[in-house]
Amino acid sequence: MADAAPGTGSGAKGATEVVEPTAAQQAQARRVAESKATVPHTYLEVEAGVSASTGAIVRAGALALKEFPLLNGAYRDARFELYSRINVGVAVAAGGSVAYPTVHDADEKDVAAIDAEIEALAERVAGGSITSPELAGATFSIADLSPIGIARASGAVIRGQAAHLTVGAPGPELRSLSLACDARILQGAEAAGFLARVKALLEDSPG
Repeated sequence: MADAAPGTGSGAKGATEVVEPTAAQQAQARRVAESKATVPHTYLEVEAGVSASTGAIVRAGALALKEFPLLNGAYRDARFELYSRINVGVAVAAGGSVAYPTVHDADEKDVAAIDAEIEALAERVAGGSITSPELAGATFSIADLSPIGIARASGAVIRGQAAHLTVGAPGPELRSLSLACDARILQGAEAAGFLARVKALLEDSPG
């Protein structure tokens, strides 16, 4: 939990309490600030008529990345880096912040295996036993907010990646798919094609 400093007086807003963020909160703040300051973001969104588990969303995203390899890459030093492995970082709660443990080679795993792996990773994050390799190597990231009742949201592209997918639930049988893109590497057609493919995969094989 974040540490609280003594109050620093009162005014129109009442007494002021200064709270020191945890290490996890500080790291998340740095990541978001860096992303927004250095990456030109564009956003696209579609809705899928399906109720899907996080594992199903990760697998659909991983399969779509095979067809749209620019999204499984990054813009670095005026060049495009394209990665051979499809490793998906999945957002989980981490001590008042968020961590992205990685499902490595997600395109080679079925939905049940991915769901089980995400559950195990989330437990290790919560218990403080997650390892550095389990937090490393992501080539794309997903934040599934549908289990906590968020209808729709947009994320920030993580350093070393081209895009970030945020999932919400605007209805019981709907999923909003919001894609944040690094505009230096992704143009509208590629990103739109990826989203359309994820939508089709989810609706054809809901999980």
